[in-house]
Amino acid sequence: MSNTVVVQDVNDSSVKHKFHHSTLYPFTGTPQEAKELARIDRQEYRLQKVLSVVGNTADRETLQVNVSYTDGTISDIPYHVAAHTQVFADFCTGVLYGRELSMTRQELAQWRAENAVRPGQIVTTKMEDWPPTERLHVGDRLFISAHVWNSPTWHIYQRRILPVTLRNREPYLLAVVEKITAKRIDISIPHLHLHRGASMIMYKMPMAIQNIKL
Repeated sequence: MSNTVVVQDVNDSSVKHKFHHSTLYPFTGTPQEAKELARIDRQEYRLQKVLSVVGNTADRETLQVNVSYTDGTISDIPYHVAAHTQVFADFCTGVLYGRELSMTRQELAQWRAENAVRPGQIVTTKMEDWPPTERLHVGDRLFISAHVWNSPTWHIYQRRILPVTLRNREPYLLAVVEKITAKRIDISIPHLHLHRGASMIMYKMPMAIQNIKL
């Protein structure tokens, strides 16, 4: 049995390509998105840079990526097209939520499982697997992306939750580690505290260790 797979070009049915089966991966986008990606591969479109991600990062089917081309034009392309390009990979290394968007859903599920607290294990022993400079302690400060609040039915741009509006910048917030329990890390977010008269209501939220690391 041959290990060679013959595929047809999505934009030119007369063109055939041969690949070893081990080099092929499923493409989860639409036929139109596949055609756009093939044009990018042939450099019909010369992508220069990803400028921003537009929309709900928890709903990739509707996510748009704002990109610039070498001819100076700027446009939005679907996530499923952008995700297979080098400029998108470069963009993801520079934003807090980039690691999640750079993974497929299967890769993300596997990553979460590998970095979760295992049965019989607690957070502090799990963090022993981390480099010493990355281990968290009560009082430590870190930045989290506002995209952690996104869900398939709601995202941060539907209602303003940030103290300032950021354009073409990542919406991230300073967080403080308040408590480390057996299974979670409790953080507070000073910018989201509520002041009522002389009183202050702290905004606190528990986070699983794999989400902190992500």
